[in-house]
This record gives sequence, structure tokens and C-alpha cells, in this order.
Amino acid sequence: MCTHSVAGALPIGVLITSDERENTLKQGFAMLRQCLPEKGFNGRGRETGPQLILTDNCKEERAALQFVWPSAKLLLCTFHMLQQTWRWIMDRSHRISDCDKPYIFMLFKKALYSNNETSFAAKYHDLLQDDTVGKYENAVAYFKSLYEERGDFALCFRSEIFTRGNQTNNFVEAQFLVLKDTILNRIKEYNVVALLEKITMDMEQHYKEKLLSVSDGSYDCNLRSRFSGKASSKNDRLGFRVPTEEEQRRLTSSIKEFPNDVFEVDSLSETGQRYTVDMVLGCCSCDQGKDGSPCKHQYVLWASNISNNVNFIPVSSPLLRQKLAYIALGKSLPLQHYTTLRNKVSSAEPQPNNTEYLLPVREEPQPMETTVAERFEDEASVTHSGSGTQLVQEPLQPWTMHTM
Repeated sequence: MCTHSVAGALPIGVLITSDERENTLKQGFAMLRQCLPEKGFNGRGRETGPQLILTDNCKEERAALQFVWPSAKLLLCTFHMLQQTWRWIMDRSHRISDCDKPYIFMLFKKALYSNNETSFAAKYHDLLQDDTVGKYENAVAYFKSLYEERGDFALCFRSEIFTRGNQTNNFVEAQFLVLKDTILNRIKEYNVVALLEKITMDMEQHYKEKLLSVSDGSYDCNLRSRFSGKASSKNDRLGFRVPTEEEQRRLTSSIKEFPNDVFEVDSLSETGQRYTVDMVLGCCSCDQGKDGSPCKHQYVLWASNISNNVNFIPVSSPLLRQKLAYIALGKSLPLQHYTTLRNKVSSAEPQPNNTEYLLPVREEPQPMETTVAERFEDEASVTHSGSGTQLVQEPLQPWTMHTM
């Protein structure tokens, strides 16, 4: 089970089970819930659970998650949904002609990627009424059954939900590669005890180093391009084209600032069109950023060092870098340690008292860490936000979890 961040996927729980039956998963998720702090899930509470859970179409897993966290919204991974449909079409027992298979699949895919609900309804109606699909009664029945779950897999029904641009659970798939290649080295463990040691010690160290590389500014880990704003076109896995230097200067000169890190930014393509950007929530009123995804308007504010949010690497945000260090270690150095020589702390960011932030440590630190902490112990003032220690996202932001 993972959540997303600018440093990549971060694990929030691991279940080691003997099978994947619904009762087994219910017990596992219930045990995990009891391990979480009372103000878990960014202050929502461990009983309330996350706002969004993105899974594949495993009925046992989805039923168990809905039982443990009934208020959570369960979404289906679009990739697994398309893969499931393609496998059904390719199944020889369903007797779909080879020449009709790509055409039927393309009709369903177009409906899934519809921009709005009206378009989805029209395209799905065309799918069910199509002459090619109508030749196969089993295909019509199958797509009618999928229509009942349209709110879970069609993108148009989640356009206003803060998915942060995560329509698939690729984060989880990537972490399985980390577990198999980096942690287990493609070697089967001797017993469950050895497997537990690898997961609780070696894998934890891997994610600590990953977070600290971003926190310290070394950036040794592999980062997705959309978090660093490096792309020249929409096809570079960023979702938007990075504005040129001339376009950035033009947009920066016309930015209007409002309280609470809210801005208005001009559109590059439409004259007279302005978009509202909330850098605290990390969202924009444009089509690209309304679900919390990074967009060019957020990028301009970040690249110009006007404001920061969780959608981009905190290059000039000491407070966000400090939070990542706390997530990794359970403690952090004073804010001055994370401030670069060229950048000052943004006055728009909420600052701890005396701009110092040394939090209690639950475990015994290493000798070198103890020495560093003691240097700042006398001058540090402990500060703690009202949302608890769940610093995965900024306050007031929806909490999203990805599972297999």
C-alpha cells in the first residue's frame, strides 16, 4: 500500500498473507488500521481512512477495503481496467472474431477516456448499439455489466476528484520492482522471518535514503519528470508543455496575488482567459490542474520562485524539504539547514516559531546523528502542527492511497 509524493511512492503498509481471500484481507487491513496513529491519513483519522483508494479490479480486495474504511472512495486503475477488457475480448471461449477484437476494444477505450459524462454516455451507447458488437450477445452483456461500475473507471467521473493525475496504480507496480530487484535481489527468502527482516529494515532504509536525497538537495533518486518540470512537449510524460523563458516572463509580469497563496495566471493559448491557482492545495482551475495535477500555471509560480506546492520538487522551499526529512527520520534539523545560499525562506509559507524545527526522536539515533542534534538542541523550539505528524501532504489536501 503506497501513497504518492514528489520523491515517488512512499509505503504506508505491507500485508504478508497466506492467501488473498476476503476474510483474510479484512483481518489484515483491520490490523493495519490499529497500527496507525489516531490522527492518521493527514488528520482524517485511522477509522475514517483515506479519501481515495486506487486499486485494480480485485473484488476481494475492494470488498475488504470498503469494509474497513467504508467512507473511502474506491477507484479502479484505468490500465488494469483496459487490460481486463482486452483479456476478455481475447479469450477464445468468448468466440470473438480476430478482425473484430481491436475495433471493439477501441470503442470501449474511447468511452473510458471521454472528457465529460455526456460524451461518455454517448460513446458507451454507440458501443452497445454498434453492429459489430451486436453480433456477440456475450459481449453486449459484458459491457452492460461494466456500465454499472462506470463511476469507478471512467475518467470523466473523477475530473473533480483530487487524484493528482494518478489514474493508474503504477506507483505500486514500480515498488514491486524495487522490492524484487533492490531489496530481495531476485532471491527467494528462506522463511517468513527473513522476509519480514528485509521488509522492515532494508526496504525502510531504501525509502529513507530516497526521501533524504530530496530533502538534502542531492537528488540521487530517480524522479518523475512531472515533479521536476523537465519536458518540452505534452508527450514527455509531464502532462503539459513547459513554457519558454519568454512565455514565463510574460506570465510572471501579469500574475495577480491574493491571500493564502492564491494567484491568477494568464492563459498562453486564449487571450483574456485567466486561471486561478491555489498553491496550498496544489490545484488550478484549468483542465490539466483541476484534479490536483501539475500544470503550466503552477509551474510558472514554482519556477519563478514565487510560491511552492507539493506538485514540484521543493528546490527553494526549506519547509517542505524539512518535512520530507522528518518523514524519513522522525526528526529534522532547524530550518536554516534546509535553506539554500541563493534563496531565502518564502514569506508566504507558514513558519515555525524562531524558524527552528527539531522534533522528538522515538528511536535511539546513531552517534553522528546524536552529535548533530545536540548542536541545535539548546536553540531548538519544538513545533507541531495541529494535523499531527502525518506530513505526507500539505494540510487541507485530500489523502490518496494506492494498493494492488
